[in-house]
Amino acid sequence: MVVQETADAAKAQWRSVADQLSGKFPKLGALMDDAENDVLAFMTFPRAHWPQIYSTNC
Repeated sequence: MVVQETADAAKAQWRSVADQLSGKFPKLGALMDDAENDVLAFMTFPRAHWPQIYSTNC
């Protein structure tokens, strides 16, 4: 898994993927637009906490 180093980099990557998919899959693009803040919320915490937050393997 590749983790972006900053929240801004992650948002830029998210936007790039969402924009690419929106053309062919408009519903998926809309879903990604709605989910962006929720999915990337873990990046507002200190980086040392990220693995525990985004991982389902405690």
